[in-house]
Amino acid sequence: MADNITTPVPDGKVLALKEIGGILFALNLIADAAGVDAMGLVAANPAAYTMLGRLKTIADGVLAATPAGENYMGKIGGDVLLSAPAAPPTVSASAYAAGQVIGTKFTLPNAARVAAGAGLIQAASLLSKTATTAAIDMIIFSADPTASTLTDKTAPTIAAADIDKIVGVIHLTDWSALGAAALAQNLAVGLPFRLPAGTSLYAVLIARAAITPGSTADLLPAVRIIPG
Repeated sequence: MADNITTPVPDGKVLALKEIGGILFALNLIADAAGVDAMGLVAANPAAYTMLGRLKTIADGVLAATPAGENYMGKIGGDVLLSAPAAPPTVSASAYAAGQVIGTKFTLPNAARVAAGAGLIQAASLLSKTATTAAIDMIIFSADPTASTLTDKTAPTIAAADIDKIVGVIHLTDWSALGAAALAQNLAVGLPFRLPAGTSLYAVLIARAAITPGSTADLLPAVRIIPG
């Protein structure tokens, strides 16, 4: 019995087989017309629906970079993002009354993994370089409240155009004395958000009791976020 049998496959290809004990076993999956193994042939653009073409399609999909977006490869565990302004918000080193804006609004960058993303504010903190126990609120916005008046040492005025940007209010009342400094933490915020654009949240501090910062860079706010 002949070792090679020509079968009706296109492009002059044959299946190469070997007779062993009266049974034909395939030596390779595809051979050329001369019976030479064709599996190792190099083809930059193999024809569609051929074996090489299908293998190239699979390889292209595996090697392609995962595009930016909410989709990502499987992952074990989770992330908690720390978002804080690049520099401490500038405040006044003098007394604030309850109800006044402390400093000015600030940006919380990289709050979402992608533009127009979502997340959950898990916790928030405020480090004061000067000892204090004054209650402070942190108002969170999903976008820059450009129409509102948030001026240092005045009562906040939230414009109608910015009302829908309010994500929520985080109360910072649990202070721990750290020598000459103090740290306020709220570890059970649980505040979900979705951004209309970009990856940043915006915030402002409001005094709920009298407080006197020790310097213009006295307060360091931060939030910890579970990304959506």
